[in-house]
Amino acid sequence: MKNKHYRKLPVYQQLLIIIILLILAFFIQKWNQIPKDDVTLSRCVDGDTAVFKVKGTEEKVRFIGVDTPELTSNDYYAKEASDYTCERLKSGTIKLEYDSASDERDKFGRLIAWVYVDDELLQRELVAGGYAKVRYIYDDYMYVDELNRLQRDAKKKKLGIWE
Repeated sequence: MKNKHYRKLPVYQQLLIIIILLILAFFIQKWNQIPKDDVTLSRCVDGDTAVFKVKGTEEKVRFIGVDTPELTSNDYYAKEASDYTCERLKSGTIKLEYDSASDERDKFGRLIAWVYVDDELLQRELVAGGYAKVRYIYDDYMYVDELNRLQRDAKKKKLGIWE
């Protein structure tokens, strides 16, 4: 039995509804994006830490999710990791992204952030190139699955710290 109250919408109304839904989807996606801070490099510290000017203030920033060999301990591949990081940071536009699953600062008072150079996630490059290990994952951080996959690939290829 047909519903007598059912009426097909005219084509222009159907198109209008589709357009409104597309616009809403666009804005919802924009609202859900985590904002990134534009920063400038003040100085490199080592392979996983740097000092940036963030909103007018110098801040030491620890790169979330990775650990590079320590320069102060003369660890194997420390200089290479530090040099790579510093060259990348000097080569482009830097942005910081904060992870809602992470604390804002570590126990040393450093900001903790994902670091982008020219819209490329630096932590990806460090892990993929064998400059860093995936470490200090205490919660459901963004990008962790990808970083773990990149680390497995770097180990298989015996890159950097994995040689």
